[in-house]
Amino acid sequence: MGGPLQVTAVKFNSSVGRASSRAGSSVASPHLKWHVIEYNIRIGVTSGPMILRMLKNPAEVVLRTAQNQKLDLQFKEKLNFGCSLTLAGYGYPFIQVRSPHLPLEVDGQFDCDVWWNEVARGADKKLMSTGHRIADVIGLAPKLDAAIAKAYANIRKIRVVGSYYRTDIGKSLWPPGTI
Repeated sequence: MGGPLQVTAVKFNSSVGRASSRAGSSVASPHLKWHVIEYNIRIGVTSGPMILRMLKNPAEVVLRTAQNQKLDLQFKEKLNFGCSLTLAGYGYPFIQVRSPHLPLEVDGQFDCDVWWNEVARGADKKLMSTGHRIADVIGLAPKLDAAIAKAYANIRKIRVVGSYYRTDIGKSLWPPGTI
């Protein structure tokens, strides 16, 4: 049975003794070789909600984990892949003691999970960004490209002045070129 694994790696250019600026590219070179920096097997802020939605029995898994009991991980069929994107705002990735409250607009309905982080309702009952981490948008699907497309389509529905998200998620996979 498989489970969640996050791998962070760099493509190292041994001919010049430094990491390649083309990490993740498909350019073939005898001098470029992938090197793993870290493996992560965890349920964290961004991956936790995604992994729990993929499980058939999330409440049981959380309870058994808290009780330090053996887990019986059962994943839902047809939710083989997930893509989690973070919408970052004022001051991210640095924590600001005070950030401006900025208007947040949503254009359309979401068809995936959206986890609001530093968001509140203003006096006019409209959503406002109140900090540096605005939302996590999670697309789930049977195929990786569909999960990535769903997450990007939904994160584009959220607008806050100065907010941004990474556009390279899912472009480089480990091992390179395989699923």
